[in-house]
Amino acid sequence: MSYLLLVLQSPLILATIAIVIFLFARRGRTAETVVPGRSAFMRSVAVTGSAAVLIVHLAVQFFPLLDLAQRYLLPNLNVDFSPQPWAYAWWRYPLPLIVAVVVLAVVLVRVARKSVTVETPVLSLKPRGWASFASRKELASAASALGALVSVSLFAGVHSITDRLGLHTLVSGPRPVGVTDAAWDEYGASTFYGWAYSVPVVILAVVLAVQLWWVLRTISVRPFASPASVDAETRERTRASSVLLRLFIAAVLLPLGGALLLIGQTAMFSNVITTLDSDDYLVSLGYASFAPAIAVTGALLQALALLMLVAAIHGKRSRVSSPELVRS
Repeated sequence: MSYLLLVLQSPLILATIAIVIFLFARRGRTAETVVPGRSAFMRSVAVTGSAAVLIVHLAVQFFPLLDLAQRYLLPNLNVDFSPQPWAYAWWRYPLPLIVAVVVLAVVLVRVARKSVTVETPVLSLKPRGWASFASRKELASAASALGALVSVSLFAGVHSITDRLGLHTLVSGPRPVGVTDAAWDEYGASTFYGWAYSVPVVILAVVLAVQLWWVLRTISVRPFASPASVDAETRERTRASSVLLRLFIAAVLLPLGGALLLIGQTAMFSNVITTLDSDDYLVSLGYASFAPAIAVTGALLQALALLMLVAAIHGKRSRVSSPELVRS
């Protein structure tokens, strides 16, 4: 089951790497002038932050592939990547969120330390809030992604059971009558996105959401430098909000897609257990009929997240001739 999950993901991973290499090769031909200051910094956040999240996610996906390749292609190679490649590893899903948290922490420090030199006060007709410069569509997408991740994590955690180490990493259906303890312990449960995985993911997603709100609020409530710069600064604040929201959405979709992939794959395969009467009993989960759709949804969400990250890396540089949003 787990190996099939890797096979399904590997073409997407290889295609993403090819796209990234192609886009990086084209960047030098389309370079545009960027003024120093806020525009350059947010461009750096879009490129560096997205690349960091993308690279970390690919590294997590490729590590089991390396172990699998070594075991089957080079069995005599005395290299042990992991004696149990699918043993519990808490970082399997939340690592993209950890990288995003670090990126937003850097942005928050940078934005908080910079001050605006007000040349002429600008009177605002309506108060500005944290969402004043954010796209309503991107805000709705971010809220939907976060809500889906939390909901899936809670659902999976409630239905998970403990493994031999006491960690909630398994799921099982009802135990059939006549099945021995040894057979049930070996075949009665399957790897699952339980509390052991979902709790770190939910905590980091909430932290990331709080960071995003804080940064957007800091960007929004800053005074304008002068009436003449309002339009240009508004565009810059809108771009900055979009960069951060897109990074947040991609970082949340990666663990959400991974969780749905595992949940779907787990239910797509049934275990055969022999009872005391030597009868074979097929054990499957109650949502098995929906499992393919769940797995496909997870794969599509991860594909969308990867494409968003690649698009952010390749995004055109902004031509800005207006005063900077944040001045030293």
